[in-house]
Amino acid sequence: MNSLHIVMLFCLQRLKEERTIYGVYHLLKGKKSAQTIQDGQIYGLSFLFQSFPYLKKSSFDSMITTLVQREAIISKGEHVYQVTEKGHEYVQ
Repeated sequence: MNSLHIVMLFCLQRLKEERTIYGVYHLLKGKKSAQTIQDGQIYGLSFLFQSFPYLKKSSFDSMITTLVQREAIISKGEHVYQVTEKGHEYVQ
């Protein structure tokens, strides 16, 4: 598990299934939309805004698949994921 996986899990913990996984992607990539900026402020994730500007969507999707395979997250709907107990332990 690399540092980006941990950052993704941390963001998902904060979002509490209230946003899709792509909200995390846009935040880390640095998309300058009102929704992304508001989400960063509301969920206390502004400090991560544009922290991975090089991140490609295909790479991000692959990392999500890895987190599911490692049982760190589970799908709760279309593009919505919940952090599992194992995922919380990775963040700790």
